Order: sequence, then structure tokens, then C-alpha cells
Amino acid sequence: MKTFSVTSSVDTTVDKLKAGIEAVGLRLVTHINGQANAKLLGKDVPGDQILEIFRPDFAIRVWQACKPAAVSDITFDKYICDACGYIYDEAKGDPDGGLPPGTRFADIPEDWQCPLCGLGKSDLRPLPAPKPRTPRAERSIATKKSATCRGGNDYVVIIGAGIAGWSVAEAIRQLDAEIPLLIVTACEGLVYPKPALSMAMAQGKQAEQLIDQQAMDKADELNIELRTETRVIKIDTGKQRITTAKGGINYGKLVLALGAHQRDLPIGGDAAGQVLKVNDLATYRTLRNRLDGGPKHITLLGAGLIGSEFAEDFSSSGHQVTVVEPGDLPLERLLPMAIAQSLRNELAAKGVNFRFHATLDQLNQHEDRLQAILSNGDRLDTDV
Repeated sequence: MKTFSVTSSVDTTVDKLKAGIEAVGLRLVTHINGQANAKLLGKDVPGDQILEIFRPDFAIRVWQACKPAAVSDITFDKYICDACGYIYDEAKGDPDGGLPPGTRFADIPEDWQCPLCGLGKSDLRPLPAPKPRTPRAERSIATKKSATCRGGNDYVVIIGAGIAGWSVAEAIRQLDAEIPLLIVTACEGLVYPKPALSMAMAQGKQAEQLIDQQAMDKADELNIELRTETRVIKIDTGKQRITTAKGGINYGKLVLALGAHQRDLPIGGDAAGQVLKVNDLATYRTLRNRLDGGPKHITLLGAGLIGSEFAEDFSSSGHQVTVVEPGDLPLERLLPMAIAQSLRNELAAKGVNFRFHATLDQLNQHEDRLQAILSNGDRLDTDV
């Protein structure tokens, strides 16, 4: 059980505190000499120090409901993890990690860990705020030009809107507040930390809860153009022009930020097309739709870093997991043998079943489930 306190530096009136407390379903029970008190678990709690007893987000909701207007004038900084791209926002804090909103970076304990990759405070660096820019109506996102933007010889065009694409756009904006930028992406362009996909289920988070920012909001923040759900099919470096399924786009400079793609495996069977390649939020939504609603059996192909993370996440969420791995141990190419063996044992203790020295040969429909046939002849009845 975690306890958080949120203390206002500005005097809070009884009426404002009463409205804030009622906004989150509590009852103002007394007020003595202008000091409001709320009752939590039978105890009187001063209004300027609201204790969170039930959930980490409780203090956030109370604070947001009754914070004085002057608090909005306080500036907060952001820091980015060099390993996974997680952004620590002082204004939001990390409630799940014990850091209430408003926690300054300097006040973060040294033993705090990045919620996505587990690295420490020292692995985060300041994320500079975008430089002030002079508004230019002809390039303003408010003109809704993004949907049809054709670029130009003065444009920097970025293909891809994953963490690499958005990071490049942010870095360019730090150097030049005016150069026209256009991101072209086949996906929705949502801003989210991809490492969170392999740990969201055990954290009880749905796909939409992983989104840090909507694509157009981010584009507006950086004052750039954005074309989502636009697949690039050809690049002509001589003419400095890319061809998309929605028309041509000219560029002065071109950045390829396409990210990684899984290999196409030679899998046979009448259900081979049902193998999910979870590499973005859209396919993760599909996966969650198949898994939500009760325990399932999941067959994972590969015991690398992502496969091992998914195995731990799914097993911790009550699903049965079988990992098919052609090697001898999980992460055997990255870890010393003793540590890889320890990882195997830890996952096995969580109920993860390993099938080493095997690959998936066929996937067939079998009644209302799927049947996986491995290269060693083993057959597995599975749901996903």
C-alpha cells in the first residue's frame, strides 16, 4: 500500500477545497478557522495535505480538482530516457513508481527505475523545450494543410512516425524553428513508447492508455505538417520526389525513420495468415482483442528480448504461454549462459513452457482453435 501527500503552497479556501473533494466523491465534514478537513478511512485529513490511500491516481485527481489557479503558472521540465525514449514529465510525475505530480527531477530517489526499461535516473537527460517560433499562417497546422501537403524543395520530409521519426522532428525543431517539416507515415502517427507494448497487460493497461499524445496534437506542438495512413511506394532521389498511394510529395532533404520489421517466416498451413506480428499499436490492439475476455493459450515465436518480455507479461496476466525457440536458452546470444538459464527458470516458475530446438512449421485451423505443428513434429493446440 502506497501513501502520497500533495501539499499546496497557496492557501486553499474552504469552498475551493469542498468543490475539489466533492469532484472525486468525498465529503467535506468540518471546517475550523478556515481550514477544511476531509474524512478518509475515519480519519480527519487537513485540506492542504490530502493523503492517497487507495490508488496512486487518487492524489492526482484531488490535486487537479482543487489546485489553485496560480499553480498553472509553474513551469516543469521533461527528461527523456536514452535507452527506451520514455519521457519523464515533472508535471505528471510517475505515480506508479512513487513520484506524485510535481516531483522535480532533482528530487527523484537514486533507486528509482524507468517504468519502461528499468534503467536508472542517471540514464535520463533533459528534453529541451521547442524554441520560440514566429507564427507563419501559410504553414500553420490550423490551416489543415497536412492532409494534402505535397512538400516542396525547401521541405525536410521524414518517412515514419515511430519514436525515431518524432525524435528527428523534435531535434530539427531545436535547431531551426522555421524550416518546413513533413512527416509521412503509413500508421496513425500516435505518440507512444513501443517498449510499453510488451508489459501493458500485466499493468492492466489497454492499448489506448499507452498513447502519450495524438498525432495532430504533436504536429501542432512542433508546427509541422503530417500525413498519416499514407504509404510510400517509391523514392526518386534524382527528382527528389516520393510517390505515395495518395499522390507525389517533393522534398529537399529526406529522412528514412522506418523502424524495424519482423521477418516473413516460411510457415505453411491454412491458418498461416493468422500469425500476429506485434510491432505497433495497431497490431497490439488486435492482439488484445483476441486475448481479452478470459485466459487463453498463447504460442510465442522466439525467446529473444521482446519474446521473453511478452512471455512474462502474458503469464503474469493469467494466460498459458508456450515459447518456441530454435536455440538452447532465452536470450542466449545476449546473456551469459548462467544468466540465461536463470531467466529460463524464472519464466518456467511463472508457468511458461519452452519448446527449444524447434520452429513453427505449420499453423492450421482446428475446430474453434488453432493447431501449431512444430519442426520436431510436436503439435500444440493454441488460441493465439
